[in-house]
This record gives sequence, structure tokens and C-alpha cells, in this order.
Amino acid sequence: MRIGMLACIMTAMTWVGAVSALGAEDRCGDVLAHGIFNTSQYFNDTSYKRDVDAFVYKSEFRTHSEANDAGFSVGFPIYDVPIKIGGDFSSSQRETWRSEHKELESDHRSYHEVRAAALSHADTGIVEAWRACMTERIKANAQGLSAGVEPVGERYVYFWTRYRPAGEGDQAKIATLQMTGVKEINTKAPALRKGQVISQAVNGIGGTYEISDSKNVSFTLTTDKRGTVNVAFSPAGYSQALSRTVADTKLGSAGFIVGEVRTFAFGGEANDPVIKTLRGQGWLPCFGQELNVLQYPELYNTIHETWGSSAPHISFRVPDLAGVILRGWNHGAGRDPDVAGRASMYPNGEHGDKVGTYEADALQFHSHDFVDSTTLDKDARPCGAHCGALVAATKNPQPPINFPGHESVRVSEETRPKNVYVFYAIYIGRPVLPETP
Repeated sequence: MRIGMLACIMTAMTWVGAVSALGAEDRCGDVLAHGIFNTSQYFNDTSYKRDVDAFVYKSEFRTHSEANDAGFSVGFPIYDVPIKIGGDFSSSQRETWRSEHKELESDHRSYHEVRAAALSHADTGIVEAWRACMTERIKANAQGLSAGVEPVGERYVYFWTRYRPAGEGDQAKIATLQMTGVKEINTKAPALRKGQVISQAVNGIGGTYEISDSKNVSFTLTTDKRGTVNVAFSPAGYSQALSRTVADTKLGSAGFIVGEVRTFAFGGEANDPVIKTLRGQGWLPCFGQELNVLQYPELYNTIHETWGSSAPHISFRVPDLAGVILRGWNHGAGRDPDVAGRASMYPNGEHGDKVGTYEADALQFHSHDFVDSTTLDKDARPCGAHCGALVAATKNPQPPINFPGHESVRVSEETRPKNVYVFYAIYIGRPVLPETP
């Protein structure tokens, strides 16, 4: 999931199921146990405390037990991010806290602004883990109509919806879909359309949209008598948190740059100890693997679909450097006469004079002059069929032309220079997930 961004996932229907996935709850509990803010810093940094308190004060939910049931310690909206400052609050403690912070009512900043300010202090790794956990929980267990919106890169969002039926034959169809702050990428073939049956699969159905308004993004979907769902988030807050995240992770303490490719004098499979260590430090082998944008946002924000993608803005590929020799980018220098024919190894990648393009092996056009006979005719021309009976009468022998055989010339199925195998890996800015190949 994207770091620093809060996806709001709303569920509409009066019969939303109360059964929850134990595994997801356990993971959410583990995340919550750590909290997303440093409590020592909270109590000792006045500016930090003000930002966090303003967000807590302006966050609302219908009941405190409702927030606690969702796994929150203090006042964050349901399906938002947990905050833990000095332990859990009871309902009375929360109301006492709010009465003691009445001055925050006059805070001129909007809810989205105070949320962005608070999140600028957050542990972004835990924020991400919490969002992933809550999204998994709601997708796995919510009955009826549910939906969510998730950021994809810096300019796009992915809106999804799902309908979990009450019984046999029950289904929901899209009646209307209204959007603010975004626009369709392909207006001729909209991702979601009127009359479309909403899937009950875990991931439902959805589409990617381009952000057109940095302050207000929302989706309202209505169905044919199966309810309405609304989701929204603040791109402005997301952009602020993202900027901080990129600044923190773009250049690691060891000097690694997200998107950097390095050469290693060893290789191995994913389960080999040395490769496990490498992956844990944020290095992924360059074999053209396709990654989820939401799982590896730092790398996506650096390379995008340069190396190809089967689903632009949703997935992207790392470089596929297996068995190829690297070549410096031409960049208009005129040193690659076939630059116009360069293309991506995979769909939706770069073409032409761009980093990430591929060029197959080839042999340069050339010609050879040679004498094809050891006998010349009377005019000193190579003797061929026209010589006929003159061959015996006109003997002017020349030194034989030697075409060495395989025993002295190396031949193969490709044209290549001398080479050795090395292992290429790309720095992705975070540990590689176990399920990533």
C-alpha cells in the first residue's frame, strides 16, 4: 500500500456482517501495539503535540466503542490510522480529554490539513502496515456493498467496489458513479459503467483515475436498490506525506538511491541465505518481475512503467537484465544508428531513445572481395564456367584462399564479445516482501 496515504473504506448496508478474519485482526493488533507516533516525542515536542492533538480533536466517530472495535485507541475515524498516546482511552477519558483541549476548536486548519500535519510525524512503515491490515480486513469480511480508494503513484487513484450477496441470486448493479477531483483515463471505455454487475470477489471491480484536483477527491456509487457508497481522501495530505517519505527513503544511510542497479559477484535463489540478506536490505534481482504499485511505491515513483507493465498505474516491472549486456543511454548522441527501432521487452514500456529499451543482437552490414578460383583465364579473370576447355590450356595458378574451419574460428548462435556472468539487483527502498519473486 502507499506510504503516508489514508484510504477511506466505507461500507453501506444495514446488515454488515460482524464476523471478522482472525488472522487480519491479529495483525492489526500487532500493528496497534506499536502505535504510529513516538510517545516520548509527543510529550516533549510542543509543535509535534499540537499537530497530533489537533488531528485527534477534529477526528470524529459515532461512538467511542465503535472506534475501539475498529482497533483505534484515540478518536481516529473508522478505517483510518491508529494513534496510541499513553494507552487506550475509555469513553469518559476521551470526553475528559476533549474538554481539556477546547482551545483546539479554534484551530483554523481543516481536518485534512491537521491530518497531514500529524502524519508528517508518523512512523510511515507502521502507517502502511495498518492500512494494509485494515483494507484486508474490510475486503475479507464486509458484507453488502463496500468500496475503497487507494493512491497509485503521484497522479492516480484506484477506486474499487464489491458486493457480498445476502443469498442465492442476490446481486448488485451499478446505477450511477459520480466523481470529484478525478477524471477518466479512457472515456471511450470507462472502467465502471451503468448496469455493470458488481463482483463479490475479494478485490471486487474497479478502475484507475487521474487526479485533477489536489484538494478534493471523492467517489459516490449508487446501485439498483442495493445501497450507496461514498469514499474520499485528500490528495493534498497524501502529497505532503509522500514528499516526506521520498525525502526519507530516496537516499539511504549507506548512500543507496531508489532505482539504482548494482553489480554483485555472487548469485543465488530467493531462499539462499545471502540472497535473503540482500532482499532484506532492499535489493531485488533484476529479472523483469512485475510488482504491485501499492506494495513498492518508492520504486514506482522512480521508474514508473519504464520497463513495462501488464496493467499501467497498478503494476510495473523491474529491469530484466538476465543474459544481456548493458549499454549507455544514447541520449541523442548519434552513436546508435538503429535507435528508432528500440523497444521494451514487455508491453507498455519505453520505446526509441529512452532508458529501459531493448535492442536484439545483429551483425552490421558489410561486404568481402575474394577470388573464388585458383585458376585465371588468359585475361587474368577468375576462371569459371566460361573457361570450358581453356582451363587445361591456360594455367595461371594463384595462392589458394584459406577459409578456416571450426577448429580455428569460434562460431555460435549469437555474435558476442568475451563476457562473464554477474548478478544485477535494483534498490527498491524497502525490504522485499517474501511473496515477491
